[in-house]
Amino acid sequence: MKKICVSFYLLLVSTFSFAQWTNLNSGVNDFIYAVDFTDTLNGYVSCAFGKILKTNNAGNTWTTVSTGTSNFLFGIKFTSHSTGYAAGEYGTLLKTTNAGANWNQLTIATTKHLQSFCFIDSLTGFVVGQYGAIFKTIDGGVNWTDHSFSTSEYLWGGIHFPSADTGYVMGSGGMILRSIDAGNTWTALNSGFINHLTGSCFTSATTGYAVGDHGIILKTTNAGITWARMVSTTTAYILSVNFTDANTGYAFGDLWFPGTINNSYLQTTDAGLTWTKCNTGTNMIGTLYASTFLNDHTAYAVGQSGKIIKTTNLAVSVPEKELTNTISLYPNPATNKLNISLSGKAVKQTAVHIYDLQGKELMTSILDENQTTLNVEALQSGLYFVKITTEQGSETKKLVIE
Repeated sequence: MKKICVSFYLLLVSTFSFAQWTNLNSGVNDFIYAVDFTDTLNGYVSCAFGKILKTNNAGNTWTTVSTGTSNFLFGIKFTSHSTGYAAGEYGTLLKTTNAGANWNQLTIATTKHLQSFCFIDSLTGFVVGQYGAIFKTIDGGVNWTDHSFSTSEYLWGGIHFPSADTGYVMGSGGMILRSIDAGNTWTALNSGFINHLTGSCFTSATTGYAVGDHGIILKTTNAGITWARMVSTTTAYILSVNFTDANTGYAFGDLWFPGTINNSYLQTTDAGLTWTKCNTGTNMIGTLYASTFLNDHTAYAVGQSGKIIKTTNLAVSVPEKELTNTISLYPNPATNKLNISLSGKAVKQTAVHIYDLQGKELMTSILDENQTTLNVEALQSGLYFVKITTEQGSETKKLVIE
């Protein structure tokens, strides 16, 4: 039988959007848990020990405002230029109506830790947190009604309403809750995983993403009925995810760029099918807990030790170094054997990983002499991903098994 050889020239993110980030001076060394902006100039972050920081010049300088509490504040959300909310430990719930100058304690019937917000409009919103806590207001925070879900799991956040009636909340133990009646009742969906889920984003009424520990990125295309695991290329904790359009998304967490002391993040340009690790270039390592995107080119991320970073060129493409080697996979489609060879200059080490569509690693091999043969007879017919990594970087390609 004639051998069919398909050669791939690996270009490491040569046309991939690769933003350049800068460090901002927050003036504090405390953990920063959440960030929100009301416009391109005015923004807020919530921190440990009851601190809220405010900027009115696009993050160039930050000032600490008095909140009247020392409890950690995990969530912050503004519904207008002047009105905002903050949530935290032991049922702490605050509101400002004068752009953060003053914060008043709201009454809520819980002492559970409150984690994050979602507001559908200026009056209707939700706050979620510990042990299934879900509270809803329809009058701008004057009253909060208890719509909690009976569970011992922690609803870390990731609350998102793609429409006024349909909402989702992510939690520990792989918990995903959905409401189809404007948050009055909630039903547990089967995510198929037990990972802690900490963030979510929906790009349409039916398409959404959830992220969490061990590098998990889940995607649904049928309004949460089923979830598939994407190939994230990391095992680190992912804490937040945002999409600027249907195809382009960003994920942040406990990530760093190999061979540097820089934070990194994940970016997809194909609706979550593949994710590339990108270097922030900030010369700092530390968990990034949250992020916010003002538009398709300006974003902020916040995290450990007072870290606030910013980019204004998300859409700028920076060519990366081209691999001089040619990777050959043959035959493709394959049946029993898959040959992988690396021509050109020898590299110190090349790792090959094969994943299924749910992101589960099925095979791994090391190329010691620029070539290897994998027995793929155990793989069922279908589509797979082959990730090839050298000291220069990595690339993921599709493989068909017949």
